[in-house]
Amino acid sequence: INSGWKQWAKVNEPKAKSPEGSSFVHEIQEWAESLTSGKTLTGRVLVVSVFLCNILAMIVYVMDTSTQAYVEECIVWHERETLVTNFVLGIVFLMYFILRALATENFLLFMFEMETIIDILTLPPLFFSIWMERTWLGLRFFRFLIWINFPDILVYVRALSNSSSIRLAQLVSYIVGFLSWFAGIMFLLENTGDPWREFSRENRQEQGAFTYLDAIWFLMITSSTVGYGDISPATVLGKVAVMLFVCVAIAAFANFIPEIVELIGNRPKYAGSYKVNSQRQFVIVCGNINYDSVDGFLKDFFHPARDDSNCEVVFLNKTEPDLMFEGLLKRERTRVTYFKGTMLNPLDLQRVSAEKATAVLVLCNKFCKDPKLEDASNIMRVISLKNYCENTRVVIQLLQYNNKAYLLNIPGWDWRRDDQAVCLNEVKYGLLAQSCLAPGFFTLACNVVTSSVKEDIMAEMPRWKQEYMIFSTKVIRAESFSPTFVGYTFQ
Repeated sequence: INSGWKQWAKVNEPKAKSPEGSSFVHEIQEWAESLTSGKTLTGRVLVVSVFLCNILAMIVYVMDTSTQAYVEECIVWHERETLVTNFVLGIVFLMYFILRALATENFLLFMFEMETIIDILTLPPLFFSIWMERTWLGLRFFRFLIWINFPDILVYVRALSNSSSIRLAQLVSYIVGFLSWFAGIMFLLENTGDPWREFSRENRQEQGAFTYLDAIWFLMITSSTVGYGDISPATVLGKVAVMLFVCVAIAAFANFIPEIVELIGNRPKYAGSYKVNSQRQFVIVCGNINYDSVDGFLKDFFHPARDDSNCEVVFLNKTEPDLMFEGLLKRERTRVTYFKGTMLNPLDLQRVSAEKATAVLVLCNKFCKDPKLEDASNIMRVISLKNYCENTRVVIQLLQYNNKAYLLNIPGWDWRRDDQAVCLNEVKYGLLAQSCLAPGFFTLACNVVTSSVKEDIMAEMPRWKQEYMIFSTKVIRAESFSPTFVGYTFQ
């Protein structure tokens, strides 16, 4: 067949008018391959739709095994809804089978593919049953092996991205597919009987006493080595099948279950990606991330005196939070999100949508033993961010003033974009110097730039202390005036 297909394609190949020309057969083959391989959007939609049709065929099979008294019955097919639905699905599977046959280059390998074998075993009995007006549940359970393709479907719809999730989906699909498929074998054997005993009723289960769901229950209990004994096979073929199932299931489950537990246990708790809300701005905070620094930052950032509090904070840190830190994140979960990662990894920057952030704040550790190393680490974070998205605004804390010069050499650093570097020692020593010239200036400056909670003022307090406590809660805030005031003076 394969050689005949190639010979036919060679004979019908027209003479090429140009080097870019191709035969009609090859064009059809490429078109069919693009649809069945899922390389295009139309192909992915087709593959997902066919898989959903397979799921519907499985549901119809389970319904028929629960309502049909015998494996084979004489019935007018258009009077039963499930048989009509199965016939329509069979037409879909037949069209997809033809499409896959057109797309194949090696017809012999195509005939031994799993989907081809499933179609060969399920479609002819379906069409013959309609022609003979006899329904036969028979080999329809082979459709459950399609569950093995479930991870590929999740990859097509981009529901899975990393290797651990794909591997976990593969293991689960193997277990579900094999268990469902073997349950169909048990249902067929137990409700048909042994052939050398002429399928006698004494050698099989009573009609309706052993359904497909009973077979699932029996195999689950058997594979888990529990064995309640409420259900047992009555036929010889059923007993032989169970012995084979136990040999395969125990060995397979012994390998699959530990790997599944390991994959689930190793999944990072603070992984995933940040979903940008178009209605709210967000800032990314990295660097020195711990309970004390985050608690102080959030108290000032979400101070009640701020009007622009409709903003989310995304923390990116290379370690997971401790119990106290995790409790703080839970209390602020409506406006704070925590991710495990590093600014030096472009994939982590993509996860937190750094290119869409309003700003990125790099906090430093004021109590570190090596200020030079701390500043170098934060500058490397800025370099990594600017290489990924240079248009994002950056505000960085530095400990030493001379390290500001390194920021000017970063290609994406631009003060016109409001990129800022705040040196703590520079601010502290500058305020101390001004206090020497004007005593009390340090206290005044700190009160107007920091937020403090208003305390109760006692009547017995001195007047100066009362006034000081009243005005110490006042802070300077930025406010945008109406364009009407443009050009006016304060006189």
